[in-house]
Parts: sequence; structure tokens; C-alpha cells
Amino acid sequence: MQFIPPPVAELSPLALINVSGWAWVIVAAVLLFGAPGLLRWLWNLTLPPLAQWPRLNYWAAFRLVLLVSLVGLVIRVF
Repeated sequence: MQFIPPPVAELSPLALINVSGWAWVIVAAVLLFGAPGLLRWLWNLTLPPLAQWPRLNYWAAFRLVLLVSLVGLVIRVF
């Protein structure tokens, strides 16, 4: 008996979740604006006391997250 793999759509974890389009927009917005807050909190908790680095504000963390995301995207393409 020969094994027949399931179609690719069934292997995708996103295919298993039946969520409307607006839910993905909300999740993306939470990740987009929540990640810099988490980065800022971790940065300010760790680096200023440890290495005397300056504290990071939200928008600097936002730019840092975007920069790292773009660099990761460029590296992934090449």
C-alpha cells in the first residue's frame, strides 16, 4: 500500500484555524504595536542597569523592530 500525503493546505496550521479576515487584522495590529512595547520593557529592564546604556522609548523600539524585520526579510530573500 502506497502512502499518499495530504494536500499542502491541510498541513498548514493556518488552515486549521477558521477565523474571519478582521481577526487577522486585529492580531497583526496587536503584534505590530505590542512587540515594540515588549522590546522596550526588556531593554529598559536589562541594559541600562547592566551596561549603562540609555533608556529606550516606544517609538525608538518600534523603529528597531521594523529595522530588524526588514533586515531579516532581506536576508531571507537572498
